[in-house]
Amino acid sequence: MALLGLDNNLVRLVDSRDQRQLLAAQFDAANRQLRFAGYQCQLQGQDLACQSGTTSLVAKRQSWAEASTLPAAGSYQLQESDGQLLDINLDAKGNFTAAYQGCSLSGHFTQAQSLLQVQTDSGCGLAAGTGLVEAHSLYGSADQLDVQLPGSVLSGYWTHL
Repeated sequence: MALLGLDNNLVRLVDSRDQRQLLAAQFDAANRQLRFAGYQCQLQGQDLACQSGTTSLVAKRQSWAEASTLPAAGSYQLQESDGQLLDINLDAKGNFTAAYQGCSLSGHFTQAQSLLQVQTDSGCGLAAGTGLVEAHSLYGSADQLDVQLPGSVLSGYWTHL
């Protein structure tokens, strides 16, 4: 489990098979408590102790590897679960736009806390969101982006065209 900063309210779970899940969380600064997916967590020094029913886990503070660089500018494509393809254009500054159901979505990538983050603006009846990005190599160097945005149509693998 990784807590990705209390300011952006994201919790990342990674299981023993390296399956990743990014979840939205609520942090109560006054009580130093975090809640997500049925877990209630309490900050204890640098650690985060969480409990849900009979299940408990502890997240220890770790330092992250150096941040990923911004992805290559250009055209990307995302295939939705229903087979629909979304075309996404990314500029050299990390800003992107995508066409979705006849309207335009936008957002940007930033480097923060040694991680590559993605933020989307509200649009097309969808709320703004914050998530993570990991670059992968499918056919060439870092030609696929794993964009993890909880509850967003832009979440998934973006393939550089």
